Parts: sequence; C-alpha cells; structure tokens
Amino acid sequence: MYTFQSFLQHLECDPERGAWLASLSVQTKVEKFILAEIIYGARHRSGISLRLEDNICKGVTRCDLTIRDSKNYSHLLEWVEAKMCYSDCVSREVWSGRNPDEYARSVAADTQKQETSSIKAKFPNAVLTTALFVIHRTEARPYQKYQRDFRNRGSLSATEIRDAASDFCLNNIAQRSARHVSESFSLRLDDVTSLISYFYRSIPSCCAETSSTAEITDLQAV
Repeated sequence: MYTFQSFLQHLECDPERGAWLASLSVQTKVEKFILAEIIYGARHRSGISLRLEDNICKGVTRCDLTIRDSKNYSHLLEWVEAKMCYSDCVSREVWSGRNPDEYARSVAADTQKQETSSIKAKFPNAVLTTALFVIHRTEARPYQKYQRDFRNRGSLSATEIRDAASDFCLNNIAQRSARHVSESFSLRLDDVTSLISYFYRSIPSCCAETSSTAEITDLQAV
C-alpha cells in the first residue's frame, strides 16, 4: 500500500525543491505543481503508474492525478482531485473572516462530483480521493496572494491559525464530504512555510472490508 506522504517526503530532503514550491505558492495556487511532485516522488515505485490527466466535467477541464496498474494501464486504481488553499482560508472561524465554510463546501462538491461521475461508473473498483493542500506560513511574504501582511490574524499566533485550520480540515471538511481522512501530514518547505496535506478517501464497497489506509500522521509543529 503506497502513501502520498512517501511520495512527497523529498520536499523536505531537498531544500531547494521545497523552497521553490514555497516561493511559487506566494503568488499562485500550486496544486498542479504538488501533484507533479507526487509523480516525481513515485517515479521509482514499481507496480503503479501515475499521470496527470484532463478530466472534463460540466464543461470545465481539470487536471487530475490518476494512479493505474503499470502492467494493465486500463485498470484505474485511484483518481485524485486536488485543491490548494492557505491556512488562513480554512481558519476563518477564529479570525471572523467571511465565508468560513467555503472550502468545506468546495471539497464536498468535488467528492459528490466524483461519486456521480462517469469515471466511477466505468471504474467501480477505483478509489476516489480528494486532496486538500494547505500552505501555512509563520511570517508574511512580500506581495503574497492572500491576506497581505497577515493583518487578518490580529493577535492570533501562527500556531493558533495552524491549529484552527487543522481542526477545520480534520473535522468540518471530512464530515461535510462524508469521507475519512486517510492521510494528513506536514512537510516543511522553507524557514517559514509548511505544506499540510489532507487526503479524503472513499474506499469502494468491494474493498471496504479488506483495504487498509495509511495511518494518520500527527501534524508536525511549524
């Protein structure tokens, strides 16, 4: 059984690669880049083949991650949709931000789309997964995309923002999406930036009694 944490661990082992991703996340959403890093991290894993594939749903084209049997490419093992946000996006309940449930609704919409998609009908035994990548910073970066200078945090510490974001992702989002968190882990990208990843997975009914999922990893302090 593979884990996504093992496919992303190189971001901590290779400081330049992690810092590059952190710098990109200052100005743009980086979910596609993180999916590409998963493919890079799994490049030597035997038995599976990972690819980014376009998926068109209701006229909207998304680039999703597919994991297939390397010996039988028509056998889809797992389909992963991904979103990225910042820790301040999913901790709005503690700093009185507007629309606090935005990402709970958004992830739930993705999971519902997967459950009713033609892909599920075509591959009923495939695992359906939604990933949420949360960028957390202890200090503001110049011209960052969201909440410049972190004025929204007021007297709240970076730790309080991280903890509120974690609680929201592990509880609110999981409950709203009706899925379990198969993995959650934190990787340090640079001195002030961490990538906290959550994978919400639905196990096919045919495999529910025999499938094992990765143990949830306690989030590392940042």
